[in-house]
Amino acid sequence: MKLRVFDRVVMTVLMLFCIGVGAVALGFAWNLFSFPVLGYMLLEVELSLLWQILITVIALVWIVLCFKVIFSVPKAPRERHALIKKSDDGAILISLQAIEAIATKYATSMVEVREMKPHTALQEGGIAMRIQVSFKPDIDIPAISTQLQGGIKEAIEQQAGVPVREIRLLVETPSNKSLAPV
Repeated sequence: MKLRVFDRVVMTVLMLFCIGVGAVALGFAWNLFSFPVLGYMLLEVELSLLWQILITVIALVWIVLCFKVIFSVPKAPRERHALIKKSDDGAILISLQAIEAIATKYATSMVEVREMKPHTALQEGGIAMRIQVSFKPDIDIPAISTQLQGGIKEAIEQQAGVPVREIRLLVETPSNKSLAPV
């Protein structure tokens, strides 16, 4: 289970508190602290309304955070593979990264494509792709886009055996940082 930043902070605070409680227990066990000192500290807290409010707020926040950690449910990992074939012997899967590599390879074969970056998601009965693409100047964008969509769909279905339900192209201007050069 991978913890988010907030959960890590909560766990760290919980562990530091537990270490503090352990240190105080050791102090009482070895007579480093005495019960009269603890009694005097509690008497001071009892006399001051400000201390009572502060300790109440800290305790309530502490209780809420403890319940959050106790009842936090880890997220199920996203599937990053598609089913090619299922048989009596098992299943054949292909990673979405491999499918994206097939799409990138096809796009590199087209001279009109300058840059592209595919994003693949699983859908019922196949996959869907969203492709950020940048074309070279002075081309017929609708015609080349249609050719690119059809070619990528055919290449993936032939090579991977995974049905392609949808390919969405987002035509962008070239950017060296966001898209992979073709």
